[in-house]
Amino acid sequence: YLIVTARKGLFKAVFSKNNIEATPLAVNDKWKIKDFLFYNASKIGEQTYTIGTWGNGLMVYSHGKILQLITKKSGLSNEIVLSQFFDKDNNIWLALSDGITKVEINSPLSSFGENLGIEGTVENMTRFNENLYLATDRGLVYLPKYKTVAGEIYDQNKFVKIDKIPGGTWDVLNFNNEQLLVAGDDGIIQYDKTHKAKRIIDLHPWKIFKSKTLQNTIFIGHETGLVQMEFKSNSWQIINE
Repeated sequence: YLIVTARKGLFKAVFSKNNIEATPLAVNDKWKIKDFLFYNASKIGEQTYTIGTWGNGLMVYSHGKILQLITKKSGLSNEIVLSQFFDKDNNIWLALSDGITKVEINSPLSSFGENLGIEGTVENMTRFNENLYLATDRGLVYLPKYKTVAGEIYDQNKFVKIDKIPGGTWDVLNFNNEQLLVAGDDGIIQYDKTHKAKRIIDLHPWKIFKSKTLQNTIFIGHETGLVQMEFKSNSWQIINE
């Protein structure tokens, strides 16, 4: 059993005939448990629980870790969870201080918008170095695999803008899992795993295509035509334009 206390944290309870043994549960240290007022809980999996708080929304807890904090940014109208109910369709119904909200807790879908760091129009996306990168008309942003700052709690990972690549970006390409190529207002930018940005060609690109037949070759569609480039001897070289 899981025991939720208002200020003392979480406990695992083992019941015997004449005794109750309660053991404090360890929680990953990126969360400041003392800053939360726990109010209720529901079991939604073998070792997974949702914990309602007074003023901080709904926590998802599993195996010693707070996996997620669902708040107004996630769509709640209010962050005071008075009660909760786990239905047969695996949804959580929350009684909030201003009404009732249904949370599709096991949905594989997540929604991201301006409140989570995405501004403007998303032109393309790719994964690189375990992060998700979006080319938008407001710049290049990425979603870290996990992001936390000491003393702060993130209810959901937020996209972060890369200031080294200013202006609009129109396409993005993972090249051989070694570098990220970005088509932007400043040309084609090479962005590596050490977060260094370097312009490899000065033009106004719209699309980047990796050749399926020519090794280490890309094609760049720009305002006035097509450019072919090859990565050779650790640098990019123009083959045809």
